[in-house]
Amino acid sequence: MTAQTILPANSVTGAYEVDGSVLFVPAQSTKLTFTQGTPTNTKKMTIAFWVKFCNTITSDAQEIFTGGADGSNESFIRLNGNQQFQVRHDHASDTSWQVIPHRTFQDESGWVHFVVAIDTTQGTASNRVKIYVNGVQETHLLAANYPAEDETNFWNTDGDGVTIGNRNYSGDGYGDYYMSEFCFIDGSAEAPTKFGEFDPDTPTVWRPINPLVNTFGTNGVYLKLSLAGQSTNAAGIGADSSGNGNHYAQSNIAAIYAARQDTPSNNFCTMIKHHASSSPWALSNGNLTCIQTAGATNGLYAGSMMVTKGKWYWEGNIAEAGSGDRSRFGMVNYDSVTSNAFSTCQGSFSGVESSCKSAKHFDTVSGSTTEHTNSGDFADDDIMQWAIDLDNNAIYIGRNGTYLTQSGNSGGDPTSGASKTGAISTSTTIMNGGPMTPYAGHSAGTSDRTFVTFNFGNPPYAPSSGNADANGYGNFEYAPPSGYFAICSKNLAEYG
Repeated sequence: MTAQTILPANSVTGAYEVDGSVLFVPAQSTKLTFTQGTPTNTKKMTIAFWVKFCNTITSDAQEIFTGGADGSNESFIRLNGNQQFQVRHDHASDTSWQVIPHRTFQDESGWVHFVVAIDTTQGTASNRVKIYVNGVQETHLLAANYPAEDETNFWNTDGDGVTIGNRNYSGDGYGDYYMSEFCFIDGSAEAPTKFGEFDPDTPTVWRPINPLVNTFGTNGVYLKLSLAGQSTNAAGIGADSSGNGNHYAQSNIAAIYAARQDTPSNNFCTMIKHHASSSPWALSNGNLTCIQTAGATNGLYAGSMMVTKGKWYWEGNIAEAGSGDRSRFGMVNYDSVTSNAFSTCQGSFSGVESSCKSAKHFDTVSGSTTEHTNSGDFADDDIMQWAIDLDNNAIYIGRNGTYLTQSGNSGGDPTSGASKTGAISTSTTIMNGGPMTPYAGHSAGTSDRTFVTFNFGNPPYAPSSGNADANGYGNFEYAPPSGYFAICSKNLAEYG
C-alpha cells in the first residue's frame, strides 16, 4: 500500500504561494457550477486539486467534481462513504467503470493533492485512468475497472453541467472540506509535475507550483479559489485564472467561507473529530465550531497541531455559553492523555482549561484539579483569549480584550516574560516540554448546550476588527500580544 504523505504542520513551501481556499459546508449547501462548451477533446482530460478534509467519519459520500444528468448517466470524483477516493463513470447504455485506490483518507489535519489523468485513447487499459496522490501514482487499487478504449464521459460533454461540491443533478453529496487550486485540463492527460513538486529540502513533502504551465483547452479552468466576490466573473469565488474566462457560479458560499487563509502553503490548526468519544458532541464549520448538545456525556476533541516551545495565541468565540461549568476548552499536555485517547474527561490529563459559562479557570494535573476564582459568568458572544508562553511556562487567559489573573481581576500580562505577571498557570508539570494542543470537551448539562467556535487565525466568522500576528498571519478579534503567533504551519516552522 502506498504511504500517504500529508503536508506536515512544520513545513514551509517554496516560492509559489497559494493565497486562498474555499470552505465547503454541507449545512449551507455550498457548491460551484459551470456548463461545458464544445470540448477540445472528449477523451483526454486532467482534474487536479488540493483538498483538506473536515468530516471523514460520515457514512455519506462527499462529491468533489461531478457531471451528468441523473444516477444512470453521471461521472463523479468523490470521497465515498468508506472514506475512499472514488473515480467513477456510469452510462445507461454502456458498462460502468471505476478506479479506487486501496486505502482510506481520514486525516483531517493537512492538505492533500489529487490528480486524475484520463486518456481513453490508450491501448493499455491501465493507462486510461491514473490517480496521483501528492505526486505519487496510486498502483495498489481496490477497484480497477477501466473505461473502454475511446470512451467519453460527463465531465467534458458539450452542454453538460459540472459541479464542484455536490452531485451535479441533485441536492445530495455535499462536501465537507477546504479546497484550493482546482484545475480542469481539457485535451490532455497530465502528470502531477504540472501542478506540484517535491520540496528539495524535504523530499517527502509535495508542494504546489504555478499550474499556468499547462495548456488548459476550451473547457479548461484554473480556479485559485482565493476571492470572495459573489458574482460569476473575474472577481468572484469561482473566477477562472486560466485565461479562458470559464468562471464558475457560486451557490450558497458566503464571503466568510471564501478567501480562507488556510491553504496548502500555510496550513492552520483545526480541531480533530477522531478524538471524540461521545456522539452528542459535533464539529462543523471546517472543524472549528464545537457544539455540545443537551445531555451530552464526556468527550474531548484535540487540535490538529501541537506546540512544544514558543509563544502562541488563539481565541474562542462563545456563541452560546450553555449552563454550569462542565463544558470547557483550553490547552492540554498531549502526552498525558494519549493512553486515554481523549476518552474521558477531568482526571485523565494535565492541562489548563476555562469553563464556557461560569468563567472559572482550572489547572488539572493527573486527577488533581485547582479551581481559580470565578470572574463572573461568560455571556453569549464573549471572546476568550489564550496566550501560551512555552518559553517561560505561563498561560494567560483573556476575556474581551482584558487578561485576567487567578483572582478573577484584570492584570494578566502575556508580555511580562519571566515574571509571569498574572498568569493563570505556571505549572511545569503541564508545560514540561511535551507537546501542547488546544482541546474542547468535558461533560455536559442536561438542559442546555455549549456552542464554541475556535479561532486559530482562520475563523468561520468575521471578527469585527481584524488583527494579524507580527508575521501577518491570522484574523483575530484582538491583537495577539507582542511576540505571540497564530498556530499555523509557517509559524510552527519558524518558532515551534
